Amino acid sequence: MIASRKPLVLAFGWLGAKPYHMNSFKKIYNGIGLEYKSMVQSYMSILNLKDDHKKFEEMYEAAKNRDVLCHIFSLNGASSFLDSLMEPDCIHYKPNINVKAIVWDSSPGTSPKNIYHKAFAKSIFPKSPFLANALSAVLIPPFNLFLNLSKNHNARAQYKISSAYANPPTCPQLSLSSTKDYIIKHEDVVRYIENARKAGAHVEAKFWEDSDHVMLYHDHKQEYIKIVQDFAKKIFPPSK
Repeated sequence: MIASRKPLVLAFGWLGAKPYHMNSFKKIYNGIGLEYKSMVQSYMSILNLKDDHKKFEEMYEAAKNRDVLCHIFSLNGASSFLDSLMEPDCIHYKPNINVKAIVWDSSPGTSPKNIYHKAFAKSIFPKSPFLANALSAVLIPPFNLFLNLSKNHNARAQYKISSAYANPPTCPQLSLSSTKDYIIKHEDVVRYIENARKAGAHVEAKFWEDSDHVMLYHDHKQEYIKIVQDFAKKIFPPSK
């Protein structure tokens, strides 16, 4: 059996994303003839990426010697994308992966650590602000302990994200974000875009004003689909 050489989309999901979330984006890309693979970091990845090695291996094995578009969600998607190819078990894939373009959704950026419990609670109760706020308050002590235990990993992940600001990829990029995002600061997104453009990258951007973190597709489904598909078709023009 000959492996497919079609362009491939690699999606790096946000912490707490479910398979049905990632499947929604698969439909976007399959709809224009692109293949798609996704992964979501395990909750323990905040301590160590080793639990995710198998996921990275599967994605990068599928991407070997193929043109790739990376769709990256949130801080966790950014850190997994930027950190994974530096992991000893995955670094040998790097020369064989041709990243042609990147779509950033609610990323990259910086976030104060005391926001994580809010994001986790909202992922558990996405439709109930009351329950999410109640759970968030309960989670503050254990999350503070957990984050203290994971200082080394967090510092490394943040270093990778900071490195992306200092030396951004120069491939074409699409930045999707909201000025209302309660985790990623809008000025951080704008700063990354400016840095990437100064480095020579073509960066398209769409800012919404009414969506929470990683809720852009949910709140603006049809517009989101059109923007992403139009961008992807510029990178990988449909066959005549």
